[in-house]
Amino acid sequence: MKIVMTLLILMSLQIKTLAQRVDNMWLQGYANSFPLPFGGTNLDFNFGAPTIYYDSLRDMQLDFTLALISDSVGNLLFYTNGVWISDATNDTMQNGSGLNPSSYTTSVYNTGIRVTAADMVLPDPGNSNQYYLIHETPGNTVYPKPDFIYFSIINKTVNGALGAVVLKNQIIVADTFLLGNINACRHANGRDWWVMFPEMTDSTVYNIYLLTPNGIVFKSKQPMYNLYGQSTFSPDGNHFASYDTYADFAVYDFDRCTGFFSNPRHVDINDGVVGFGVSFSPDSRKIYASSVYWIYQFDLDKPDIADYDTVAIWDSTYSPSPPFAALFFTQYLRPDGKIYVGTGNGTQVYHTIDFPDSSGIACNVSQHSVPLPTIHSNSCPTYINYYLGPVVGSVCDSLSVGINQPGGAIDLKVSITPNPVINQFYLNYHLPGNKDGWLDISDASGRNIVHRRLYWSTTSLLMYTNNLNPGCYFARVTSDMGITQTKRLMVLK
Repeated sequence: MKIVMTLLILMSLQIKTLAQRVDNMWLQGYANSFPLPFGGTNLDFNFGAPTIYYDSLRDMQLDFTLALISDSVGNLLFYTNGVWISDATNDTMQNGSGLNPSSYTTSVYNTGIRVTAADMVLPDPGNSNQYYLIHETPGNTVYPKPDFIYFSIINKTVNGALGAVVLKNQIIVADTFLLGNINACRHANGRDWWVMFPEMTDSTVYNIYLLTPNGIVFKSKQPMYNLYGQSTFSPDGNHFASYDTYADFAVYDFDRCTGFFSNPRHVDINDGVVGFGVSFSPDSRKIYASSVYWIYQFDLDKPDIADYDTVAIWDSTYSPSPPFAALFFTQYLRPDGKIYVGTGNGTQVYHTIDFPDSSGIACNVSQHSVPLPTIHSNSCPTYINYYLGPVVGSVCDSLSVGINQPGGAIDLKVSITPNPVINQFYLNYHLPGNKDGWLDISDASGRNIVHRRLYWSTTSLLMYTNNLNPGCYFARVTSDMGITQTKRLMVLK
């Protein structure tokens, strides 16, 4: 028993040394959430695979809108449903009420805003203690289009380190906008942020702004395909994809120096249903689109992007029972390297794409594979890649950066849990400098048994010991920066 407890303590210490992600927490569910009366579900990715648990202390109800951020060791700092902001104690943050003033927001005060990607948290490029919240809401319930894009500033150090909103509901621009789809990508200088949101015109136009230490300033307007569904940047920041009801699938190249989109590629799916969710694989080469009953995979390495694969068909599952179909909806790449797919209904499950770098059905879409203790309603965490560093050697790589740059760290961190191993283990890692790496596992004689690519945009890899006999092995992680670390791996089988 003492040996087991010691192993558990060592495992905890190993994992916590790697817990440096600000995007590891994911909140789900309503207050008054069936089958439990209060609170909601939390998914905590600080330990590789998510720890999923019921949080009875949460007062905030969550619908589609969810923006949140954690500190550098994974502790939740604050979150919002677009109506008010909660601090880490689940209480209203100081000056955190009255967000997004409008008649619509007043009408949904008890539930939260029903818009995907309507709020987004960005680190302040000029102050490591502050965050920008970029946010919007429908203006009213009759004509539900946003009239304003706002920003608010949260300082995490004040009010006894619980944080406070020090500037609120500041108008960035007044116009008529499409609902949601606020997006952001790190500038190639590794410090500033490109911020963008779609405007409602005869043809959709993206408004492009730049957030710098001096504030947020307008840069350009660019025509795009309609953006009524979900949109996202690739982990490496070089591509942008969208999938929606009207325009189907589109992908662009993105220049992080200039903030310009180019090389648009459009695919008409024509499957007769509402297309909505989209996400990239960790290696930024595969793109997945959810279309209610189907999930499609697009491959940027193929000569023709229209040569796509159907990788999943809905298996007719309901959760917890009819009429709550567990369909395919919004998608999110999470720190464990899997893509989590929402259901479009109030259900108690998520789907996963387990190996999203793999081609075709080898990506392995596992339907209703993540059970939740409470019903959720597609609470959408508007996370972006906070770890994208500068484009080294480019004309924009001109800053001596150090503010909010976890991706720029030069240390390589590796741990294996559990170790000794029976059947399976997690390789937990942090690859420095936004560079990928390799994993090699060799036996005691030096014979190489495993050789596979690791991507810096994920932090955990689930490994099985089917091809390993009991004994001592060595797992070596080599970063493309030339840094290597080796861990002893004991397989008990």
